[in-house]
Amino acid sequence: MIIKFLSVAALLFIGAFLFFNAGNLNLPAVFITGNETTSSEEVAAGPEDSAVADVEEETPIEVDEIGELSLPGENVTKTEPHPSAFITELGVFVWMNFERVNSGLEPLSRNALLDQVAGAKLNDMFAKQYFAHGSPSGDYINDLAVDFGYEYLLIGENLAYGDFANDKELVDAWMNSKGHRENILNKNYEEIGIAVGREMFNGRETWIAVQSFGTPYSKCDFVDESLLQDINEGKDELEELEDLLSEMRDEIEATNPKSGPEYNAMVAEYNDLVGEYNALLKEINALVKTYNGQVEELQICVEAIQ
Repeated sequence: MIIKFLSVAALLFIGAFLFFNAGNLNLPAVFITGNETTSSEEVAAGPEDSAVADVEEETPIEVDEIGELSLPGENVTKTEPHPSAFITELGVFVWMNFERVNSGLEPLSRNALLDQVAGAKLNDMFAKQYFAHGSPSGDYINDLAVDFGYEYLLIGENLAYGDFANDKELVDAWMNSKGHRENILNKNYEEIGIAVGREMFNGRETWIAVQSFGTPYSKCDFVDESLLQDINEGKDELEELEDLLSEMRDEIEATNPKSGPEYNAMVAEYNDLVGEYNALLKEINALVKTYNGQVEELQICVEAIQ
């Protein structure tokens, strides 16, 4: 019996999916985030002179291309069939975290949404009889994450199929494949979903296992979008005040004589509105400073994950 692995790694930022070389079945594909597959048959990887500060809106974070992982072209291991083999999600989870802790990393936590992502992938491969990161309809793990509402900074996948004797043998097989090992030991992942099942595949009953790795968007969720809304609403209010002040100033300049109770009342009303304008301007600039600081924190956080 031959054990087959297929590995994919992909890094996705703020919902933008970028990948290179989806690859053939027996070659590792590289996405920008950790994504891997393994199988048990072959292996594959005015007023005052002031102006409102410009608001630095969030700009797309550019992701540099990541080269393919250097996986062996032919990494095939022969094993004896195991008719009594039994694979469990809990066992895969435990042995995977054993390898992480043994390497000085934090263990991953199970995530219910990622479990659903892994389960959907498992069912789709059995239903459509394929073994690859991309489905026949062109969907990948990032598409499943969106479907199930998992908001991520980083997401990836490991797949495996075949007759593994037990959970440990399956995890050992992944660990013996460079690309799969890199996904399991990726320090930037925080959560995982797992699904395993045994059904008819390619004419015989066999096991398929799926690991869905993820790092939630909340890890770098430093930007309060309500601040941007307040800033934009404040700028609109400033523009209205500027127009009103301009009309009042024109009226004052056209008034003669420039003295007396009526003229003085117009000037006082104008000056009061100038004070209101400048107070609002100061408030908005403070919001802008806070917002831009949050955007900077977001960029630093995302860059640290790359």
